[in-house]
Amino acid sequence: MRRFLIALVIAGSMGSTALADDERSRAAVRVSTHIAGQLTSLGICAGIDSANATAYRSAASAYEQDSDVSAADSAAQKILAEDARQTGGDQKRVTLTRQRTEAALAQSLRDAAAADKPRFITACRDELQSFNGHSGSFAPLTDLFPYEMKLILIEAPAQ
Repeated sequence: MRRFLIALVIAGSMGSTALADDERSRAAVRVSTHIAGQLTSLGICAGIDSANATAYRSAASAYEQDSDVSAADSAAQKILAEDARQTGGDQKRVTLTRQRTEAALAQSLRDAAAADKPRFITACRDELQSFNGHSGSFAPLTDLFPYEMKLILIEAPAQ
């Protein structure tokens, strides 16, 4: 499932690159898409693996509230909003792109679950273990995206 999620995150990032015309914006897209993907996958896992639904929901809540994750996502959203403003774009387009990426990921995960539910549940439980161990796709964002995190957490240059 990790390879599948990584492929979807990369595809989502590439589809959003039209919104991101500089390195900092592309970094924001990558990190933001990863965070959204993690939350989406935990939500889908909660719906499919009902025996552990509470654990997935708790993990999603804890991940979303993690200070590093929330700071990174907030910074990324500000960068994307500024990018949209500077390029004459629309903040609604940034939001719509993120929603479409999340919806595509959710549908792909549902399809994977329908194709092989036992295997999907095993992958979900592996992801839950990764969350609990702060490893794999739940490793610190600075470990997963060191270059991107440096770019999005620096102050925007003065205009």
